[in-house]
Amino acid sequence: MGVPSSLQRIVDMFAAAPNELRLEALLDYSKRLPPLPPRKMADGMEQVVECATPFFLATEVDGDGRVHLWFDSPKESPTVRGYAA
Repeated sequence: MGVPSSLQRIVDMFAAAPNELRLEALLDYSKRLPPLPPRKMADGMEQVVECATPFFLATEVDGDGRVHLWFDSPKESPTVRGYAA
């Protein structure tokens, strides 16, 4: 299984961007991290304890076998949020 084309476009964009624009792009992605759906906020999430920043993760496999990931991290940690987004 290969990388989805939407993800490959992001990888290619970061690879082609000059170094001084990569951080700016990462911070832009941090603003795109969608809020958690209410059902995920109610279910609770697993904390990634190895991360110095509070970072939480939830996964779900739907009926079609697709994996969905949800992330939560404080807005005060924009680079971590950017990587997640």
